[in-house]
Amino acid sequence: MSGTKRTSVVVAACLLVLGFPGTSLAREVVKATTANRWNPDFVHVGWGEKVIWKNPAWQGREHDVTAYGRNWSKDVFLAPGERTSKVFRKRGTYKYRCTLHSNLSNGNCSGMCGVVHRAPL
Repeated sequence: MSGTKRTSVVVAACLLVLGFPGTSLAREVVKATTANRWNPDFVHVGWGEKVIWKNPAWQGREHDVTAYGRNWSKDVFLAPGERTSKVFRKRGTYKYRCTLHSNLSNGNCSGMCGVVHRAPL
């Protein structure tokens, strides 16, 4: 392998390990359940980690992932078998819910609600 190719391979490997934008170091998977809940409903992630929300096809139910609170935005409809994801780069607490299977009153969510906590470095 030439020196230029070798350098390119080493740089690409380092960027993957360090979490270059567009890559993620690890992931947390959150699934919709038959009881209209998110499982798990609370996840901790580090910098650059990805959360994947899945709506299993076998359930045959529709869900959405909708952010509430002021620090982020997400509003994605999930038909059975679909998924969505987000990489969390800023620390904070990110709340979300399925608007079809939850209630929001005075900022408090009940039903199909969840939280992602992105910890400090």
